[in-house]
Amino acid sequence: MLLKMSKIALFPLILFACLAGIAHAADITTHVFGAKKQALDPAGNTMPAGYYVLKNLSDVDTDLVPGNIAVSTTIFGVLGTYTSDGTAATGDIAIGKIAYANGVKLTGSVPAGANVTGVAGSSVVTITDGLYSGNKTATVNDTLLSAGNIKTGVTIFATAG
Repeated sequence: MLLKMSKIALFPLILFACLAGIAHAADITTHVFGAKKQALDPAGNTMPAGYYVLKNLSDVDTDLVPGNIAVSTTIFGVLGTYTSDGTAATGDIAIGKIAYANGVKLTGSVPAGANVTGVAGSSVVTITDGLYSGNKTATVNDTLLSAGNIKTGVTIFATAG
Protein backbone atom coordinates (compact mmCIF):
# COMPACT_ATOMS: atom_id res chain seq x y z
CA MET A 1 0.00 0.00 0.00
CA LEU A 2 1.43 3.33 -0.98
CA LEU A 3 0.91 6.40 1.11
CA LYS A 4 0.31 9.60 -0.66
CA MET A 5 2.18 12.52 0.95
CA SER A 6 2.15 16.14 0.06
CA LYS A 7 5.33 17.91 -1.09
CA ILE A 8 5.37 19.88 2.17
CA ALA A 9 5.32 16.67 4.23
CA LEU A 10 8.18 15.17 2.18
CA PHE A 11 10.48 18.21 2.48
CA PRO A 12 11.81 17.42 6.02
CA LEU A 13 12.52 13.82 4.99
CA ILE A 14 14.36 14.89 1.84
CA LEU A 15 16.34 17.54 3.78
CA PHE A 16 17.35 14.98 6.42
CA ALA A 17 18.46 12.51 3.76
CA CYS A 18 20.59 15.18 2.06
CA LEU A 19 22.19 16.34 5.26
CA ALA A 20 22.88 12.79 6.36
CA GLY A 21 24.64 12.17 3.06
CA ILE A 22 26.74 15.30 3.43
CA ALA A 23 27.72 14.37 6.97
CA HIS A 24 28.80 10.89 5.89
CA ALA A 25 30.60 12.20 2.84
CA ALA A 26 32.63 14.76 4.83
CA ASP A 27 35.29 14.07 7.40
CA ILE A 28 33.23 15.11 10.42
CA THR A 29 36.33 15.37 12.64
CA THR A 30 37.57 18.22 10.44
CA HIS A 31 34.41 19.70 8.91
CA VAL A 32 30.74 19.72 9.78
CA PHE A 33 28.37 21.04 7.13
CA GLY A 34 31.13 23.17 5.63
CA ALA A 35 32.35 24.65 8.95
CA LYS A 36 35.95 23.91 9.86
CA LYS A 37 36.85 22.52 13.29
CA GLN A 38 38.83 25.17 15.18
CA ALA A 39 41.17 25.12 18.18
CA LEU A 40 41.19 27.88 20.78
CA ASP A 41 44.40 29.92 20.73
CA PRO A 42 45.66 31.28 24.08
CA ALA A 43 47.83 33.83 22.24
CA GLY A 44 44.84 35.65 20.74
CA ASN A 45 41.44 36.88 21.75
CA THR A 46 39.61 36.34 18.46
CA MET A 47 37.77 33.17 17.55
CA PRO A 48 37.59 32.28 13.85
CA ALA A 49 34.31 30.93 12.53
CA GLY A 50 33.86 27.22 12.92
CA TYR A 51 32.93 24.76 15.59
CA TYR A 52 34.83 24.00 18.79
CA VAL A 53 35.15 20.93 20.96
CA LEU A 54 34.00 21.64 24.53
CA LYS A 55 37.09 22.45 26.60
CA ASN A 56 38.06 23.71 30.01
CA LEU A 57 39.74 27.06 29.29
CA SER A 58 42.57 26.27 31.72
CA ASP A 59 43.44 23.36 29.38
CA VAL A 60 43.81 25.84 26.52
CA ASP A 61 45.94 28.26 28.53
CA THR A 62 47.67 26.66 31.52
CA ASP A 63 48.37 30.10 33.02
CA LEU A 64 44.64 30.49 33.77
CA VAL A 65 44.98 29.56 37.46
CA PRO A 66 44.04 31.38 40.71
CA GLY A 67 47.66 32.23 41.60
CA ASN A 68 48.06 34.25 38.37
CA ILE A 69 44.90 36.35 38.79
CA ALA A 70 44.50 39.29 41.18
CA VAL A 71 42.78 38.43 44.46
CA SER A 72 38.98 38.70 44.31
CA THR A 73 39.02 38.96 40.49
CA THR A 74 37.29 36.29 38.42
CA ILE A 75 38.46 35.62 34.85
CA PHE A 76 36.55 32.97 32.86
CA GLY A 77 35.18 31.54 36.12
CA VAL A 78 38.56 31.34 37.88
CA LEU A 79 38.73 33.35 41.14
CA GLY A 80 42.14 34.93 41.64
CA THR A 81 44.29 34.68 44.76
CA TYR A 82 47.39 36.64 43.63
CA THR A 83 48.48 39.66 45.65
CA SER A 84 51.42 41.87 44.78
CA ASP A 85 51.82 43.90 47.97
CA GLY A 86 53.04 41.20 50.37
CA THR A 87 56.36 41.76 52.10
CA ALA A 88 56.32 38.91 54.63
CA ALA A 89 58.86 36.11 54.73
CA THR A 90 58.79 32.84 56.66
CA GLY A 91 60.95 34.47 59.36
CA ASP A 92 58.16 37.00 60.00
CA ILE A 93 55.48 34.42 60.75
CA ALA A 94 54.99 32.20 63.82
CA ILE A 95 55.73 28.47 63.52
CA GLY A 96 52.73 26.56 62.21
CA LYS A 97 51.00 29.63 60.77
CA ILE A 98 50.44 29.97 57.02
CA ALA A 99 50.24 33.19 55.02
CA TYR A 100 50.45 34.26 51.38
CA ALA A 101 52.68 37.02 50.03
CA ASN A 102 52.73 37.85 46.33
CA GLY A 103 50.85 34.67 45.53
CA VAL A 104 53.36 32.44 47.34
CA LYS A 105 52.32 30.24 50.26
CA LEU A 106 54.54 30.81 53.30
CA THR A 107 54.78 28.62 56.41
CA GLY A 108 56.09 30.43 59.47
CA SER A 109 59.39 29.57 61.11
CA VAL A 110 59.56 31.96 64.10
CA PRO A 111 59.15 30.33 67.54
CA ALA A 112 56.89 31.81 70.20
CA GLY A 113 58.73 33.98 72.74
CA ALA A 114 58.90 32.93 76.40
CA ASN A 115 59.56 34.48 79.78
CA VAL A 116 63.23 35.23 80.51
CA THR A 117 65.27 35.50 83.67
CA GLY A 118 68.40 37.62 83.99
CA VAL A 119 71.65 36.78 85.77
CA ALA A 120 72.16 38.19 89.27
CA GLY A 121 74.52 41.15 89.32
CA SER A 122 74.05 41.87 85.59
CA SER A 123 72.17 44.81 84.11
CA VAL A 124 71.65 42.93 80.84
CA VAL A 125 68.73 40.55 80.28
CA THR A 126 68.89 38.73 76.95
CA ILE A 127 65.49 38.46 75.30
CA THR A 128 65.43 35.45 72.95
CA ASP A 129 64.19 35.76 69.39
CA GLY A 130 60.53 34.97 68.96
CA LEU A 131 57.10 36.42 68.48
CA TYR A 132 55.66 37.71 71.74
CA SER A 133 52.02 38.13 72.62
CA GLY A 134 50.13 38.28 75.88
CA ASN A 135 51.95 38.81 79.18
CA LYS A 136 55.56 37.72 79.12
CA THR A 137 58.03 38.74 81.83
CA ALA A 138 61.71 39.55 82.06
CA THR A 139 62.88 38.92 85.62
CA VAL A 140 66.16 40.16 87.07
CA ASN A 141 67.09 38.54 90.37
CA ASP A 142 69.64 40.83 91.96
CA THR A 143 70.00 40.90 95.72
CA LEU A 144 71.52 44.38 95.51
CA LEU A 145 68.27 45.78 94.07
CA SER A 146 66.92 47.13 97.34
CA ALA A 147 65.55 50.46 98.60
CA GLY A 148 68.74 51.20 100.57
CA ASN A 149 70.85 51.00 97.42
CA ILE A 150 68.70 53.42 95.40
CA LYS A 151 68.59 57.23 95.64
CA THR A 152 65.54 58.64 97.39
CA GLY A 153 62.80 59.58 94.94
CA VAL A 154 64.05 57.17 92.26
CA THR A 155 62.40 53.87 91.36
CA ILE A 156 64.36 51.14 89.60
CA PHE A 157 62.48 48.04 88.42
CA ALA A 158 59.57 48.82 90.75
CA THR A 159 61.89 49.29 93.78
CA ALA A 160 61.69 52.79 95.26
CA GLY A 161 64.82 54.30 96.85
